[in-house]
Amino acid sequence: RYSDRELEQQYVQHGRQRAQIVIRELQEKAPDVSQLRAVAFCATIKHANFMAEEFQQAGLKARSLHSGLAADLRQDLIRKFRDGEIPILC
Repeated sequence: RYSDRELEQQYVQHGRQRAQIVIRELQEKAPDVSQLRAVAFCATIKHANFMAEEFQQAGLKARSLHSGLAADLRQDLIRKFRDGEIPILC
C-alpha cells in the first residue's frame, strides 16, 4: 500500500521536473493540442491539482477533476471535456 504523503512528496513537492517532462513529451507527441482529449491519471487530489496548474502554466487548458469537488462542478467539467472546451482532465 502506498502512502498518500509519500506520493505527494514525490509527485508534488519534488514533481516540477517530472511535470515539465510530461508536458514536453505531450507537446512533442501532440503538437495540435486543440485536437487532444487526455485524462492525466494522478496519485492524489493534491497531485491532480498540481498537474492541472502545471499544464495551465504551460499554456494548456486543463482542470482537476476529483471527489472533493461538488457534484454539479464535476458534471460541468465532464461536459466541458466531452465538448472539447477542456482538453485535459487530471
